[in-house]
Amino acid sequence: MQRSPESFVSRICAMSGVLLSLLLVSCSNSDPIESGETLTEGDSWPGFSYTFDSLPTFSARNSSTACTATGSTINIAKQNYGQQCALPRVDCDPIGGEWVCSSEVISGVSNTSSVPVSPPVFINTDTNSSGQPVDPASWNMPEVYQKPGYELVFSDEFNSHQIDTARWNTQLRWDGEFNGSWHEYRIVNGEKQFYVNILSDDPEHQAQVVPAYNPFVFDGSRLAIRASVNPFLETIAPTGPEQIGRDINYGRLDPLLKRQPFLSGVLSTHGKFSRKYGYFEARIKIPSHAGTFPAFWLFHQRERWQDTRRSEIDIMENLGHATQYVYNSFHYFDNVSISYPGDANFLRPEPNGQITGGDFSDDYRVYAVDWSPGSVIWYIDGEEVSRLENSNVDHEEMYIILNLAIGGNWVNFPVSAGGLGRPDDQRYPTVEEQAASAFGNPQLEIDYVRVYRHVQ
Repeated sequence: MQRSPESFVSRICAMSGVLLSLLLVSCSNSDPIESGETLTEGDSWPGFSYTFDSLPTFSARNSSTACTATGSTINIAKQNYGQQCALPRVDCDPIGGEWVCSSEVISGVSNTSSVPVSPPVFINTDTNSSGQPVDPASWNMPEVYQKPGYELVFSDEFNSHQIDTARWNTQLRWDGEFNGSWHEYRIVNGEKQFYVNILSDDPEHQAQVVPAYNPFVFDGSRLAIRASVNPFLETIAPTGPEQIGRDINYGRLDPLLKRQPFLSGVLSTHGKFSRKYGYFEARIKIPSHAGTFPAFWLFHQRERWQDTRRSEIDIMENLGHATQYVYNSFHYFDNVSISYPGDANFLRPEPNGQITGGDFSDDYRVYAVDWSPGSVIWYIDGEEVSRLENSNVDHEEMYIILNLAIGGNWVNFPVSAGGLGRPDDQRYPTVEEQAASAFGNPQLEIDYVRVYRHVQ
């Protein structure tokens, strides 16, 4: 993060979906908040602008304008592509007797290829998954299944004892470029967790990480995403300015796994369920623990070459040291392309995207948005808390994410920006806060997730 001598660090309340590993955030001079002030409902938000880092470079990879790689299976072709090509992978198809992955759309592929077309084989999937977006348990609740004015199109009541793989991934996907697509992983927002992907098709991840820790804990009526200290952690500190940038924020499994103090988890419906418009809700209990950053949000399904604005609706975000606040927001980017991540726009709901309401960690709350053309309305326990009316919310379909992040830039912002406000030598997590006895396995508890479409 950079700041100019004339500027101050602004409160950016919904950066879970903005790639801060790709961004340097610098603040404008509008509406300054003096250092040491606490935020209260109704405070104006400082303006902010973004300056993008250059695109990543891969010295060992082909950096031409197009790239292809082949393999005897789709997974081998993907792996070879990740090792040989610097561009986002757009397509994989069987051609002749092998699979071909390319940075361009592959045309002229025959459906009679001798290579069978099949989905990737996941190693640790739930063979009892329902295969349908609506949880059968929801059918037994007329107040849910027959909600007036709505039709239930997705639900999970989490009454089983395993992840339903027909509905969920256990991976955080960023524009399809990292964190599994090439069996590479990314650290975003300066966060301090490594997400354990129990459904990963990365053999190394399955062999090394999954047996060590499963962040998903069921009790028959709810799912908890539980964080833990990382048993793989090694003390690796940057030795110079050249090692502080992007080159240590993404890469292969081993170095990134060993530098993150904590393990945690994420659920997403990417590639399995997404929609444009509807009523999205989840009954959640957030942790009360300094350093936690739980979130329930919607993220764009399209990739950079598919006319995306990288849209995002943050339904609920919180910082665990300040459980009296939750945050609502919407952001999107203009001028997105494969070679340029876009120009960021942050839209603040009215009357305020910072919601106060006692201690939000003391019990379950139902967090929801009603998304319709030109409008997003946020609710907590059925009561409207904020609203945004803007045509920019209409661009694309989105999928669901629930995650428990730990630490990061926002957690460590000044108090005036919502963060802990500690001096640089006491940024979260300190050595003491990384001890298992101090960390205490905070968890984000999820009773259910439901999505409805509007009906006439």
